[in-house]
Amino acid sequence: MKKPLITALLLAAGFTTANAQVLLYETFTYPDGNITNVSGGLWKVHSGTSGDSLVSGNRYQVFGTRADDVNRTFTGGATNSGVIFAAWTLNMSSLPVNSNGQYFAHFKDSGNIFHGRVYAVTGVNGLVANWNVAPGFYRIGVANAAADGTGLIGTGPNRVFPQDLALNVDYQIVVEYDPAQGGQVWVNPEFATDPNTGFSSDTSAASTNGVSAYAFRQSTGQGQQKVDNLVVGYTFNDVVTNIPFAAPVIAIQPVGTTNYSGNAYTISAIVTGPGALSYQWYSNSVAIPGANSSAYSIAALGAGDDGSYTLVVTNDFGSTTSAPPAIISVNTTPTPPFFITTPAGVTNQISNPLTLAPTVGGTGPLTFQWNLNGSPAPDASSTSQTYTHAQCTTNDSGIYTLVVSGSVAPTATSSNINVQVNPASAVSIGFLRGLENTNTWTPTDTTTLWSITGTVINPTSPTSSTTSSYYVQDATGGINLFITGTTAFRPALGDVVTAVGPLASFSQNLELSLNAANTFHTFSDTGVNVPLPAPFVFSPTNTNNLPFMEALESSFILMTNVYFKTGGGTNKFLHGTTYVITNKLGIPFSANIGTIVSNLDGVAIPTFANSLTGVLIQNNSTTNLKAGYQIMISQLSDITTVAPSPVTVGAAISGGNAVLSWTAQPYHYSYSVLSASDIAGPFTTLVQGLTFTNPAAAYTIPLGAGSVYYRITSP
Repeated sequence: MKKPLITALLLAAGFTTANAQVLLYETFTYPDGNITNVSGGLWKVHSGTSGDSLVSGNRYQVFGTRADDVNRTFTGGATNSGVIFAAWTLNMSSLPVNSNGQYFAHFKDSGNIFHGRVYAVTGVNGLVANWNVAPGFYRIGVANAAADGTGLIGTGPNRVFPQDLALNVDYQIVVEYDPAQGGQVWVNPEFATDPNTGFSSDTSAASTNGVSAYAFRQSTGQGQQKVDNLVVGYTFNDVVTNIPFAAPVIAIQPVGTTNYSGNAYTISAIVTGPGALSYQWYSNSVAIPGANSSAYSIAALGAGDDGSYTLVVTNDFGSTTSAPPAIISVNTTPTPPFFITTPAGVTNQISNPLTLAPTVGGTGPLTFQWNLNGSPAPDASSTSQTYTHAQCTTNDSGIYTLVVSGSVAPTATSSNINVQVNPASAVSIGFLRGLENTNTWTPTDTTTLWSITGTVINPTSPTSSTTSSYYVQDATGGINLFITGTTAFRPALGDVVTAVGPLASFSQNLELSLNAANTFHTFSDTGVNVPLPAPFVFSPTNTNNLPFMEALESSFILMTNVYFKTGGGTNKFLHGTTYVITNKLGIPFSANIGTIVSNLDGVAIPTFANSLTGVLIQNNSTTNLKAGYQIMISQLSDITTVAPSPVTVGAAISGGNAVLSWTAQPYHYSYSVLSASDIAGPFTTLVQGLTFTNPAAAYTIPLGAGSVYYRITSP
């Protein structure tokens, strides 16, 4: 339920308003819609321009399939350079795509640096050993600077709260950021001394700008969160204002088993509740000595372990007993190992996880050995019942078998399990554009790796930046190639590049998004430089056709007879600026000078250009999918203000066709072919929008009866 007043909350928690130092209090009680609109401007976008940060049902919705990142500055514009705390209610409704998750909440300083980044993470059957999250659940972790994502397999947080959390359950998250130590997180705390993640040191060094806002991030793979009741203050007690004064809740009840003697078994529960929790397991109503955590493990089942098991969980507000009792039944008949189920064959792709999970029976203790093509399998889980490999390579292809030994002979060997791991599929860019959802125009698949080869159609990014963005085009279309984590990859305009990575979307722009730290994301300059593709002649009237625009997005285009609204006088170009242009009919469009394009700074803005060449991009700042298309200008030569020279047309007859030829000016001019039966006209347009990559222009026309006269115009 919503809290009506901060004053009432502080008093209920045992504090006084006189001591409260609240910097921000947010209940998200807005009409449903884009939070930047319905909040009256309190929440602002600091990254992304899709207008897709939503409030629904008085909760902020954080989606892993959307783009905008938003923040709200502290009341009165306050800035804090010392220790700071935030608390909010979290309800996860879907898990992150990968075990490392993505951060979705953080403090933001006035220099746009993020601290105390909060992650949701998972683990697959204990695959990530230091998290060991039960399947179907998640944990909360914390990191600070981007380089601080030092989980076991290279990314994600390096401090994780030691408790599994269930989907669709409310938890209070409390985050502390200390410039000297980093960030730490509590889940459902009552006191600051309750269990927490411990500090994740801030490798970006302390912020010299001071924290001025709290922010939420939307990023591919993070899952889906609902957030409510945000409080930011100077102390733990300032923000822990919505403690549910209630006994613990057992979200997932313990489950029993029927098993053979000698085998291990762990019975567990998922519990939520405020403050520090204490646990006691009971067998047949008798307390089990030392069984004082949310899980109770039996190393070797025996006849004495038969029984009815319950868990009692206690906090400062009461106790809760699991129900119904979980029954453990132990079969003591000596039985050799045997297979109950064996996995079918698997076809997988590089970078995807591999899990082979047979079920077995027999008197224990059982031991396991996985073999690949007759030799022990290489993964660390090769001596476990379930074989798991976090990210496959083609070397993981082959025939797998599991040999099970028990205390009763003989051993048991599984049937062959055929695993085929394929490299990333080499596809055309047009194929990737066919994977877009035609309602939202965002990718339907953001995990599969794809391999593309195309020509770079925009100039190089600065060598000092660890991120680079290129538009590449093949014969079927164009796409944005976005790479993070390296300054070494700087292909030139016209270079042919090959890249392997997953799809993403940023500001409605389809991307192949790569991270240099990911060994499965590869990119290379082939060393081949080719002419740019011929530009497509584009008109602003095309924006009414979304499928057409999406097919053309990220491709090389040419616009003719362009007027700059702010052209003439003393007006100069400035990088990072978008300019309004019109065609000769007065239909408006946008021309963008990128933030990294400084070579146009100070150049006079013309009133008229015979042509503009550049890349058709998206920079969508509204929920209107037809908005945001722009032509991206990257260099002075993209703007042509000199009229094309007249051309002399040659004509020849070949195979019943007229072959027209002339000397064209490639890339920056387009041509039309007109015909008439009389040299005085009238002339009819046969084709327009012809562009060329070299001066040798030609056009072939089937001949008809009688004399025909041809004219070439530009455009």
